[in-house]
Amino acid sequence: MGRNGNINKNTQDIQSSLKRATILFKRGDFKGCVEECDTAIKQGYKNGKIYNLEAIALAQLQCYDEAMDAIIEAIKLDPTNKKYSMNRDLIIRKISTISQMSTYEWVFNL
Repeated sequence: MGRNGNINKNTQDIQSSLKRATILFKRGDFKGCVEECDTAIKQGYKNGKIYNLEAIALAQLQCYDEAMDAIIEAIKLDPTNKKYSMNRDLIIRKISTISQMSTYEWVFNL
């Protein structure tokens, strides 16, 4: 019983982290969401959902490199999930927009 009890408790802890992360995200607490996602991942939760949620929260925080890393992990875990691919494309567009804005500002500040 001890071993199965530990497995069930760990699964419950991970599910609780995912639920907390989702609630934090919906409240607009993107930093808290990322922290909960990291907790779940460190506890062994290797699922596209948690990485996708973390990627979206990181993008909201304008941490696009980290968001890209997270969404790539989500895609590796579930390559057929179209939502993950769409989110990757959105992150790429955000990075591209920022890159273009920086170049535009730089050119006009000469």
